[in-house]
Amino acid sequence: MSNTKCRLTTMAMSIMLFGSHPLMAADCGPALHWIDSCPAGSYSVDTILDVTIKEQPCDSSGGTMHHVILQGQTQFKTDAAQTDELHEMKIEIVSRSFTGGGYLYRAGINQGLSQQSRGLVRELGDPNWARLYLNLFFEIKLPNNIMGGATLHNNDARHIQVDTDKFPPSPDYESTRRVFTPLHNASNVEVACFIESRHRTSVTPNDGIFTASVNRVVNLRWESVPDLDQKGFFVWRGQLKAGKTECVVDAENYTEVKRISKLVPLTDDLGYSYLDNQVESGNSYCYALEKVDLSGKSRFNLDEIAFVMVPH
Repeated sequence: MSNTKCRLTTMAMSIMLFGSHPLMAADCGPALHWIDSCPAGSYSVDTILDVTIKEQPCDSSGGTMHHVILQGQTQFKTDAAQTDELHEMKIEIVSRSFTGGGYLYRAGINQGLSQQSRGLVRELGDPNWARLYLNLFFEIKLPNNIMGGATLHNNDARHIQVDTDKFPPSPDYESTRRVFTPLHNASNVEVACFIESRHRTSVTPNDGIFTASVNRVVNLRWESVPDLDQKGFFVWRGQLKAGKTECVVDAENYTEVKRISKLVPLTDDLGYSYLDNQVESGNSYCYALEKVDLSGKSRFNLDEIAFVMVPH
């Protein structure tokens, strides 16, 4: 797989948008071996987080689902880069505070959390690019009408990985390796689940995002620039087997994979949508687009798949 495709894949399975605004240190990169020139310092990035909270442990069926969009800022602290063969620097989230819909999400020692959210940025084989790794610990206070307004936290780190050509990453997407993160109450009992509710994915490198949201019916939305050579799209759906929680290109993960739509014709509009009402409560599904040109040839971007869990 090419470096470009790897970067697109990493960006595709994403839920968090970075926009960089340095507080103390200037952005470093893009450039060859840009990590080597990164100074120690602090950086602040605007953040939008799109998630779902399920009122049951992650491995339990059922549970009321609550979708929320949170906004705020993340403050990073970095050490001076190590310019040895690895070309890497250590990073830490010292403050992260988001609000929205009556929720309060916090991370970092400056927000009073004892578990530190640490990681590193390491150069890839291409010296123009690096990969950010982060183990994130956080707590989230729920609205009073949800689980009594409890404050929940994660014991297992939420693993984040981003490919970037600068630090802070901008405007890349945060990608998690762990799709479901167990949430624990003050007694350290797992009582809820932190879930990626939507994946922002590009249909092609030149197209917009492909998202899926669910409320008994799955609402798929995507954007595509007008193209005289293109005819339209087909929507495909895969039903994940019980216990599977990630959309991967492996038939063994699915009980069924099939085309579910008629041709959605290309128009002069940028936005498209498709409603899938043939889903069952408690099941998880993965969606992908097939793009067809005027000659009848088609192309799939199977690295870019949208995930939903249908609530009970």
